[in-house]
Amino acid sequence: MIVHVATSNPVKLRAVRAAFGRRVKVLGVAAPGGAPPQPVSLGQIVEGALSRAERALAGADFGVGIEAGVFRLRGTYYNVTLAAVTDGKRTSLGGSPFFPLPDRLVHAVVKGDEELGRFFAGRGGGAVAAATRGRVTREEATRAAVVMALAPWAAPELYGERGPGEDPA
Repeated sequence: MIVHVATSNPVKLRAVRAAFGRRVKVLGVAAPGGAPPQPVSLGQIVEGALSRAERALAGADFGVGIEAGVFRLRGTYYNVTLAAVTDGKRTSLGGSPFFPLPDRLVHAVVKGDEELGRFFAGRGGGAVAAATRGRVTREEATRAAVVMALAPWAAPELYGERGPGEDPA
């Protein structure tokens, strides 16, 4: 089985390999997403992951798109990683655990003056590792998002012929 991932990032590629298992060939491909460099809404994060997965699918059994970003809920900004997986018939989304961002960083990110990736570069494990003091790494969070997106294929007896979110009528 061949899985194309819309990234050349080794952390994301390792996470996808771990989520899919050993009998899979995982390849990074160029497939730009539909999100801005620093998504600042759940909608932007979802669209980025979905468009990357769809563009990555060409020539593979599965396409995977991964997008991290910031969203606001009840006045607090959170960071999350979403993964989209498609086989051309079904498309599914999964998410990582999410966590609150410090106010001092949020203002720069939302204004567009800072990207989380640049702010946390060189700190090992990304924003999630910094926020959890290494208890969770970016690779682990990304793996969790991909595993959640794979639910319809991991447990097809629960999903039947339709993909998640498809109209049952």
